Order: sequence, then C-alpha cells, then structure tokens
Amino acid sequence: MAPLAVGQTRWKAMRGLGLACAAGLILLVPGLAHGAEATMSGAQLVQLVGAGETVEMDGVTIVGEVDLRPLEATARIFRCTRCTFEGAIEASNLTFERVVDLSGSRLEGGANFEGAVFRDAFLMRSIGERAATVVEPAVFTLAAFEDRANFDGSQFDSEADFRVTQFVGDASFAGATVAGDARFDSATFEARAQFAGSSIGGDADFTTATFADKSDFRRVAIAGDATFSGAGFEAVDFTQSRFGGVLSFEEASIEGTCSFRAASFEGDVLFGGVALRGPTDFQAASARGEIDFTDTSATDRFDLRGLSTTHPIWLDRVTAPALEMDLDRLENITSVAVQIRVLAMIEAGARERGDIDLANDAAFRRSQLQTDRKAGVDRLVGQAGETVGGYLVQPLVPARAMALLVVIGTLVRAGTRLVPAVSRRRFAWDLAPTPVVVEGEAGPMMGAANDTAADSLNAGDPAAKPAASPTATHNALLAVGKTAATVARAFADTLRAAVRLRPQDIPERRRDDLSAYGAALLAGAEWFAYKLLFALFLIGLANSNPTFKQLVEAVT
Repeated sequence: MAPLAVGQTRWKAMRGLGLACAAGLILLVPGLAHGAEATMSGAQLVQLVGAGETVEMDGVTIVGEVDLRPLEATARIFRCTRCTFEGAIEASNLTFERVVDLSGSRLEGGANFEGAVFRDAFLMRSIGERAATVVEPAVFTLAAFEDRANFDGSQFDSEADFRVTQFVGDASFAGATVAGDARFDSATFEARAQFAGSSIGGDADFTTATFADKSDFRRVAIAGDATFSGAGFEAVDFTQSRFGGVLSFEEASIEGTCSFRAASFEGDVLFGGVALRGPTDFQAASARGEIDFTDTSATDRFDLRGLSTTHPIWLDRVTAPALEMDLDRLENITSVAVQIRVLAMIEAGARERGDIDLANDAAFRRSQLQTDRKAGVDRLVGQAGETVGGYLVQPLVPARAMALLVVIGTLVRAGTRLVPAVSRRRFAWDLAPTPVVVEGEAGPMMGAANDTAADSLNAGDPAAKPAASPTATHNALLAVGKTAATVARAFADTLRAAVRLRPQDIPERRRDDLSAYGAALLAGAEWFAYKLLFALFLIGLANSNPTFKQLVEAVT
C-alpha cells in the first residue's frame, strides 16, 4: 500500500474515532447536555450521521445549519430531544430508516423535510412542559410517514405545510398549535388522524384530503377559513370545535359518522353536494352566517336539532331518510316549497323512529303550508280541515270544536227559554220547558190547573197567611237561580243531543208545523256535526297514539 493511501486511511479512522468520542462524550456525560449546555456545530452533526453513527442527544445546542441533503439516506436512529437548533434543518428527499425524534426541541431556523421518507416513527412532540417548537416555516410537502407520526403539543410559530403528505401509520397533532396557515391539501391519512385540541391561527386547508380511518377534530379552533372541499372521510368528529371563518365541505364524502355537535361557526357553513352515508349530527351547533346544505345527500340520520342561526338555512334538493330539525327553525328556510319537503322528511324520519308527536306536528305544519298555497274552494276546504279536523293528526282540534259546539248549543237552548218572545215561538220541539208538578191532596197537577188548585187550597185554608211582598234581594236571587237552572237544563239537553245515536223524530202533534221541520233541520245538522267531530277526534287520536291505533285496527 502506498504511503499516501495509508495516511488517508489513518486520517479517516482518526476522524471517525474523534466523532465517535465526541458523540460518546455527549451521551455519557449528562452534565455537558444540561449543566454545561453542550453545543455542537451543524456540520459536526451531519458528519456523525454521514458516518453511520447513531445520534442520541438531549439538551444540546446545534449551532448553524444542519444540511442532510447530500446524504440521501440514513440507517441509524436520529434522536435529539430538548435540543436547540439555531439554524435550519434541511432534509428534503432524505430517507430515514430508523426513528427520528425531535421531541421537545426548538428549531429556530425552520425545517424542510420536503419529499422525505420516514420508514420508522417520527416524533416531534412535547416533553413535559417543553413543546417541540418550529419558529420558521415547517415544510413536509410530499413526505411519507410509513410509521406513526406524532406532533402532540408541538408549536409551529409560522406555517405548517403538509401538502400531498402520506401518513401510513397513525398521525397525531393533538394539542398542536399553528400560528399561521396549516396546509394538508391532498394529504392521505391511511390510519387514525388525531387533531383534537389543536389550534390554527390562520387558514386550514384539507382540500381533497383522504381520511381512510377515523379522524378526531374535537375542540379544534381554526381562526381563519377551514376548507375540506372534496375530502373523503371514513368518520369524523368536530364536536365543540370553533371556526372563525368560512367552513367549506363542498363535494366531500363521509362514509361513517359525522359530528359537529355543539360546534360554533363565525362564518358561513358550506355543505353543498356532500355525500353523507352515516349518521350526521349538528345538534346544539351555532352559526353567525348562512348554512348551505344544497344538494346534500344523506342515507342515514341527519340531525339538525338545536342548530341555531339568525341567517338563512339552505336545504334545497336535500335528500335524507331521517331528517331531524326543530320546527321553529323552519322560518330560516326562505322557500315555502323547501319547507314542505323538509317537513315531509322530518315526518317520515319521526314515524320511522316511533316519535309520533313530532311526526304529527310536522304533518300539521306541512298541511298548513300546503293550504296557504291554495286558492278558492280548495283553500276553504284546507282551512276547515285545519280548524275543525286538525288534519287528522291533532285530536285536540276536533275536541275543542266539539266543546265550542256544546257551548253554542247550550247558549241557544238557554236563550229560547230565557227570552219570552223566543220562548213563545217554541223554537224547537225538544227545548220545551219541563212541566212543574205540585203534589196536593188530589194528587199531582200540571200546568195552569196546578196554579188554580194551589189558589183554591190557600183560599179554603183558614190558617193560610197572606204572602209577604218579595224584596229586591229575593228577586235577584230568584232570577239567578232560574237562569242557572235554565242553563243547566239547556246544557243537559245539548249533551243529550250530542250523544243521541240518531236524529230526533218530529213529534206527532207537530207534523203540520212548518217551523218544526226547520228546527228538525237544525237539530239534524247539530247531530251530524257532533258525529263528524267525534269521528275526526277518534282518527286523530289513533294517528297520535300507536296503542289506540292498534286497538282500533283490531276492532275494525
């Protein structure tokens, strides 16, 4: 071997030994990493990695840029926890065969992992109260995480760019903070995606991103616009999340459950053309802008109960087998035709769930809206169906009508007896005053003969005393008593007419009295009205009470 070659070989060996000793000194003497604040240049760190050495450091300050791009690949563990990188980390298109751990570290110059491949775990999480911090932009565009990627509690003081990034293993950004924009355009999450409790100070862009497993966005706070247009989800949870700008889910698809329960939206909510194949929940959510569900298709429960907004809700061409929505929120739907379709969906879903009360309320409101759109005779028929029949779903409506009819019948009958002029005309054969019977020695006597007999008895009785003249109080009490008795008798006659099985026949003595036929016509109309209202009441009761409906069907 030539002397020069021998010298070069010895130099390489000594350099490798020196780097190994330096690394070993850092690893074996914790005091350097903590008490003495150990430092290393970025070039030295690159040389360690290039020599195939395992990097295991904690609390070290790396001075200068760490440019790993010339290496193309590293086969050893790269762990530098709670370190401070004063320069940038350049590792684009580099392949990391083993674990990369930057937990609790501070990257003041940013990080560029564009196109990098991580075959093992990548960790940039917080350690205790020390968060992993990237001061300048963090770029992971086109990167591939073939194992788990953990950014829990990390802090990005600028932008975080994960466009077209592939997460094969679990990806967790729980509690992470991004001061600027967070970009995940066309990113792929093949396993679970965890963003719970994260905060984004700018816009969040997940356009056409793919979530093949469950994704957790609970309690996420996004100050800017949030875009998930064209994204595909297996299942997603945005419970109690806050959106400061516009939320766009247009043309997205969700295979499983989707929850926006108790979420708050400061801007518009654009959900047009979304395909919802699992239960969707917007319960108790609130919005300060418009909510657009135009052309949304749901194949499972679509729950909008408690969704509050002072702006319009667009539900044009929405299809859902089980739409749930507060009926008083219909006023936010500007189109009457859409309101009718929404009520039909609410009714169908409620009947499917067995919620008869909601189904009947929706049917009643829908019939009201349909009646309002009619004119002429059809409108009059519809209004009669509402005020008299309750559209066959509200039994209390015909019950109230029956009660009103009883009151009217009682007043009419009482009036014919209290008003002398009407009473003398004998308005109806069944309203004739009941004869007063007085028991005497000769037996019961009726009518005018009763008065004559009483006078004769008093005249022939020497012990009889002259009647005292009545006082005003006596007359008033007597008038009240007579009126009360008359009204009570009229009420009883009205109830008897209501429960009568068939119309009352005209008495034989009045067959030649034309007024009797007029009275019979009125009495027949009254009888028919009671029977009709009672039938409507039974139908409404059957439609509002499943047990009663089953009983009626069993009998009929």
